Amino acid sequence: MSSPIQSLFDQIQKAEIDSVYVYSSAILEPQSEIADEIYGTYGNTISDDMYHNYHAEIHSGGASGLHDLELREIPSFKEFIVRMLRNNDRDRHEHVLLNHRDQFVSLGLNGYETDYLRFSDNLHIICKTAKNIASHLEVDSYFSADQELARLRERFSDFYPKYKEMIELKPSFFGLSIDLVALEENISTVLRKYKK
Repeated sequence: MSSPIQSLFDQIQKAEIDSVYVYSSAILEPQSEIADEIYGTYGNTISDDMYHNYHAEIHSGGASGLHDLELREIPSFKEFIVRMLRNNDRDRHEHVLLNHRDQFVSLGLNGYETDYLRFSDNLHIICKTAKNIASHLEVDSYFSADQELARLRERFSDFYPKYKEMIELKPSFFGLSIDLVALEENISTVLRKYKK
């Protein structure tokens, strides 16, 4: 398969996996920078509804009763994350394929090539895993959600290079030892990553 097609497939899959990782981590690692960032996004998302509810309560509380405004439902942070992972209950797989349809057509893909079918299957797995994680988070099963996320990243480990520990505490004269083989592998992993 040609390189532009594979790089497009990789880009789409990695973006989806990263999205699942970011939203999941906002709940699974609540003290992380990712959680702070997503909490800011959440605040921006609900700000209009909060503003509406604030003014609805002020106007509805008046003696005239002329403004009987309905309050909008505001999701909790966890509900927001679950909704994002479920893509607001739309079919994320179809949504992503439709968003990139013009790129596929311009690269000459008609949807029946073996590599396209493999890409579509992988994308389906990613989207299904996102829904599974959302279901686990919804019932506070954080360990199961974390396991699903780890399995997803392991399955697509080509996108996430592994680094070996280079420095170990061992009994030696200095108390530390450096693994030169691990150092060499880490350098080659970094170089491979930047050559792509």
